[in-house]
Amino acid sequence: MSAGDEFIMPVLKPDAVAEMHLHALRQISDSLSATNNSLATLANDVKDVRERVIRMEGEDVKGDLREVKADLRAACKRLDDLETIRDRQAGALSVGGWLSKYFPWLFGLAATAAAAVGWKT
Repeated sequence: MSAGDEFIMPVLKPDAVAEMHLHALRQISDSLSATNNSLATLANDVKDVRERVIRMEGEDVKGDLREVKADLRAACKRLDDLETIRDRQAGALSVGGWLSKYFPWLFGLAATAAAAVGWKT
């Protein structure tokens, strides 16, 4: 063998070709295995990120829901206050309406009672 034959694999022999194919397949298998491991790690990372995003969105929704509930409570309190004011105004108007309707009769009754008491004494 010459010095050049030591570094170059002979490809004319069937055993050498089969060995070369086997070596190439091993390299491809190792590369695929490394790629699969990387993909599994990446899939776990993506799953973790997805869970974190879901959790963050859930917290945002909870915060928004709390804000909406607080706004609703404030609006209900304001509505109750306005209804109370309206009821007071309606009550005052109804008393005023009742007095304006029956005041002449009440005045007449009071005057009659005063006259009757005055006549007795």
